[in-house]
Amino acid sequence: LRSDRFEAALKKRFERLDTNRDGKLAGDELPAERKDAILRADANKDGAVSFEEFAARPREMLVRRVQVEFKALDADGDG
Repeated sequence: LRSDRFEAALKKRFERLDTNRDGKLAGDELPAERKDAILRADANKDGAVSFEEFAARPREMLVRRVQVEFKALDADGDG
């Protein structure tokens, strides 16, 4: 579960990037150095990132990192 403060910070960051205020992030609104990373969150492949997609990305990255760390610690591979 995400804290309210974290959710508010994500929303603020999203709104700052959403320069045309359409509720989606498109490539032309994104800084070049972050464009590819943010557009990878486009789960439905419509060419834009909704807030829901934007907010899901940090969680997905955390889950992947935990999975990698767990696999490294599970020396005998028994899960």
